[in-house]
Amino acid sequence: MTPEQQKAKEILIKYISIIGSECEHDSYCDRPECNKLGYTFCHVDYAKAKACAIEEVKAVIKAFDEANAYDLLPSIEYHEKVLTEIEKL
Repeated sequence: MTPEQQKAKEILIKYISIIGSECEHDSYCDRPECNKLGYTFCHVDYAKAKACAIEEVKAVIKAFDEANAYDLLPSIEYHEKVLTEIEKL
C-alpha cells in the first residue's frame, strides 16, 4: 500500500467514524453494504463519508495552491494523489 493509499484510507475511515459506526446486526455482519475497507459499518452513508473526505483533501489542495509558494508543490502533488486514491475507494 502506498503512502497516498494509506492516507486516503485514514481520511475516509475518519469520516465513516464521524458519521456513525454502530451495527444494528450482530457483530459478525457480513452484508456487503456494511463492510468497507475491512471494517463493519452499518447505518453509515458511505457515499456521504467519501464526499466529505474528498472535500477535505480538496480544501487542503486549495489552501496550498492559494499560498502560491513553489516549495509547496510536492505537498500539492501528494494531496492530489491522495484525492485520486479516495475517489477509487
